[in-house]
Amino acid sequence: MKYKATSKEELNAQLIEAAKAGNIENLKRLLEQGADVDARDNDGETAMMLAAASEHLDAVKFLAEHGADVNARDKERRTVLMWAAAGGHLDIVMFLAEHGADVDARDNEERTVLMWAAARENFDVVKFLVAYGAYLGVDNIERKTAAMIAWEKIEDIRRDTNGSGLELRSEIRDMLRTAH
Repeated sequence: MKYKATSKEELNAQLIEAAKAGNIENLKRLLEQGADVDARDNDGETAMMLAAASEHLDAVKFLAEHGADVNARDKERRTVLMWAAAGGHLDIVMFLAEHGADVDARDNEERTVLMWAAARENFDVVKFLVAYGAYLGVDNIERKTAAMIAWEKIEDIRRDTNGSGLELRSEIRDMLRTAH
């Protein structure tokens, strides 16, 4: 879209679409026209959340460089980092953590970033978060810790692959034992 938006609401809607698409040129143009860098959609999701969920590291970086809140929360209190962790986007998780995102944030069901990664079987993200210092000693509203969630998912993988998940299970078990 090359036309000039006429309202702030329209600018913000276009910014959200540009973030989802990872279109840096449009992000730049829309911010220059007055769009809010922390624009939200109807679900309270920010442009940065949607860029992270869509695996657009360059768009996440661009928005962060222009002042977007790396700890913004949607209506369910999920953060940008939770979106990236749930999607398994390790490069985005690393960038956000290194730029001040709260690795121990909790959503409205008390799930942490680590729990989101574990629940989605994104074990590279789990390993990074544990090494980065994410706290393991909390539970969600179901009284499950990140370690319990990871273990359940690894057991599912082991069952689904007739035992071929044993190496991963051992690696995660050892990592969780030595953390915190």
